[in-house]
Amino acid sequence: MNKLKRIQKEYKDLTLNPIDNIIITPDINNIYIWYYLIFGTQEPYINGEYYGILTLSEDYPMKAPRIIIKTPNGRFKPDTRLCFSMSDYHQETWNPNWNIRTIMLGFYSFMLEESLTEGSIETDFFTRQQLAQSSVDFNKKINNFNTIFESIDFSLYKQNNTTNNINKISNLEIKNENIEKNICKFCYESDGELVSVCECKGSLGYVHIKCLKEWQLKTILNQSTHPKYQINSDIICSVCKTEYKIKNKSRKEIMEELTGENIMNQIKLGFIFISSFESSKNNLDLIKKYNNLLFYENIMNWTYGVFLIVECSNNGIIAINTNYSTKKSNMSHKYLSYYNNYLIRYNLQNINSSNNIFIGGPCEEENIYGLIYLQDLDSFNVNLKNVKIIKNQDNKYLIFGEYYLIYKLYNIKKDNILKLHIYCGYAGWSNTQLIAEFAKTNWGITNTNCDVLFEKDNYNLIKQEHCLFVSKNIYSENN
Repeated sequence: MNKLKRIQKEYKDLTLNPIDNIIITPDINNIYIWYYLIFGTQEPYINGEYYGILTLSEDYPMKAPRIIIKTPNGRFKPDTRLCFSMSDYHQETWNPNWNIRTIMLGFYSFMLEESLTEGSIETDFFTRQQLAQSSVDFNKKINNFNTIFESIDFSLYKQNNTTNNINKISNLEIKNENIEKNICKFCYESDGELVSVCECKGSLGYVHIKCLKEWQLKTILNQSTHPKYQINSDIICSVCKTEYKIKNKSRKEIMEELTGENIMNQIKLGFIFISSFESSKNNLDLIKKYNNLLFYENIMNWTYGVFLIVECSNNGIIAINTNYSTKKSNMSHKYLSYYNNYLIRYNLQNINSSNNIFIGGPCEEENIYGLIYLQDLDSFNVNLKNVKIIKNQDNKYLIFGEYYLIYKLYNIKKDNILKLHIYCGYAGWSNTQLIAEFAKTNWGITNTNCDVLFEKDNYNLIKQEHCLFVSKNIYSENN
C-alpha cells in the first residue's frame, strides 16, 4: 500500500471540500503533521477558536493518529495526548476506513460531550465561555500560529449548521467527484484487482486483497496482548459487521511464528521468565510520568519481575513473581493484612518474617500461597496430592501450593526445610497471551537453580545473556 499517496488524496479532497467550521492543513515540510483550527459553534464554545495538532503515524491508515489541542478550552488539557476512539490511545478500535475528515468531525463531536477520558478536565460552563472569548488572542501568541494560517480566509470555513456537519461523521467516503467510484477503501487506489470481501456497498465495497491482509496483520499487532482489550477486527468488518470472506493468519499463528519454537518449548513447569531491562526501565519512566499510586502498584508487577512457572497447561500459564517483595510496595499494609487474615482463617501461627512475603501477581491477591524448598522428601512420608513439585534435583525439592498446605509440610520436618517464601496472589495468562509478551521482546526465559529464587533482588543475579529473548520484529517495533 502506498500510504503517502493516500494522504495526498485526502489532502486534495479536503482542499476541494473543506470541513464546515474546521480548518485542517498539513505542515509544509512534513505531510504527517497537520494543524487544525476548530471554530466553536455551540455553547460554551461559541466564538472560540481552538488550535491543535494531528500527527499521523507513518503507518497511517493502518495505525491511529495522535491528537493534541493547544488552545485552553476547559474540556481538554492543552498540550496533552488525548484519548478518544479515533486516537492512538485506542489502536484496538482504530478503523482504516476513517480518514482525516472523520477524525476531525469525531473529535469535535467528542469535545461537545462531557465524557471523562485521559487528558480531559472538568471546568464549569462560565469558565469555558471565558476561555472561548480569549482564545483568539491566545492563539496569536503561539509560535508559528500566524504563519500557518495567515494565507487562509477563515470566513470560507465558518458555517452555521453545525448539527449537519457533525452528522456527517457517518459518511466515510471521500467527497472528491474526480476520484473513481470503485476504489480500495483502505488505500484509495483504483488500480489492481478490487474485490468485495464483506457486505459493504458503494466506495466502501471494494478492497485490494494485499491491503486487506496488511490490515488483518496490523490490527492484531496494534492490540494489547490481553484478551480483555482485544477485538476481532481482523475477522469482522467494523462497518457492516460481517465476516471477511478472506482470512489471514490467526493471532495464535502470528505470535507463535514471532516467538519461535525454542522459547515456546521452554514455557513449562519450573522455568522462569524475566522482564527485559528495557521494558522495566520504560515502566519506571511511566511511573514517574503519571505519579499515580494504583498505576504504580499495577505496573510494578511487571517491572524487574522474575516469574516462576507453577502451572502450565492448555488452559493457560500461572506464575509467581519472586522479586516483588511487599517491602517494595507503597501498599504493603494491604498485603500484610491479607496474610494476617489468612492466618486467622486457617488458625495458623506466623512462622515467617515479613521480609519473606512477596506479591506473586495481580490475580486473587487476597489468596496466600507458599513456595517451599526442602530436602529428602521421601522422609516426610506425606501425600502431595494438593501441592505441586515444581523442580527437584539432588534430592532437593521445590514445592508450590496454597499456604495452609505448605504450612503443614513445613511443620513435619523443620530441619529439612531450606527456604520458605509466601506469596499474595499470582499472575496468569492464556497461552497465546504469554507467547505474545515474548513476541513483543518484553520477556526472556531461562532455567535456573532454586537457590536464586529465594535471594533478595534476584533479578540482578540472573544474567540476561543467559535468557532467551525474541529479536526485534514487526510486533515489537510496531508498539
